[in-house]
Amino acid sequence: MLFVSDRTGSFNFFKQALDEDSAEPLTSGREVHSGITAFWNGEAPHFSPNGEWILHAEASKAEDADLPSASWRLLRMPAAGGPSQFVLEGHGFFKHCCARAPATLCVLGEWSADRKQLLLTTFDPVKGRGREVGKINTRLQPGIVSWDLSPDASRIAYSEFNEREGRVRFLSLTGGTIADLVVPGWSCFSAMAWASDRKGLFVTSIGANATRILYVDLQGHAYPLWELPAFSVSWAVPSPDGRHLAILGPTWDSNAWMLENF
Repeated sequence: MLFVSDRTGSFNFFKQALDEDSAEPLTSGREVHSGITAFWNGEAPHFSPNGEWILHAEASKAEDADLPSASWRLLRMPAAGGPSQFVLEGHGFFKHCCARAPATLCVLGEWSADRKQLLLTTFDPVKGRGREVGKINTRLQPGIVSWDLSPDASRIAYSEFNEREGRVRFLSLTGGTIADLVVPGWSCFSAMAWASDRKGLFVTSIGANATRILYVDLQGHAYPLWELPAFSVSWAVPSPDGRHLAILGPTWDSNAWMLENF
């Protein structure tokens, strides 16, 4: 499992096997802007389709990471360990995804300056930037959308944060159109990931009293899997074999002090 953590005093990338109790650091120093920024920008590391590389992004200037026009670099590091190497650079970075072997496609998202359009471009972990494959036009709130590339590289699923309905749209990468998927009774989708068998999606739904992780099949049926109280930043990512589901379950600790004679 690959994840972001500030356990060493600054936010960095780590790798941990499912049967291990400790994590291996992949980066050192302040290579990731912040945990929340890493989530909203889709900055988390991903394996390349062949598993040889770990791909991750970083802002050229950490203080500019939240700006729509921020300059970013996409980097690769050997999965077996080693220094990061340059892949490509751009502006308005928002998430990168890779399909799974035997598919070879990787896709990068980049916001337009007004964050009303997300441009989707292919890239190769070694050769760099490829061709544009599509655009996502935001209809509701600029800059608030979640998306993911299917494991077989046939389509991209995406959803805007909508308080009135839960709707998933699809962008076909093989030609033709795919009908929207409406999920009755659910709304406010904030994150999504394709199931390993491509038969559904794991979706985060933020409600007034709880945040829930749903499994949504391609007929629009939703099955709640996990619940967190009130508003929480959370998402779920399946393992390649479909046997495990990694879920972010944040907790908070608060302390209070009494001051006298001030």
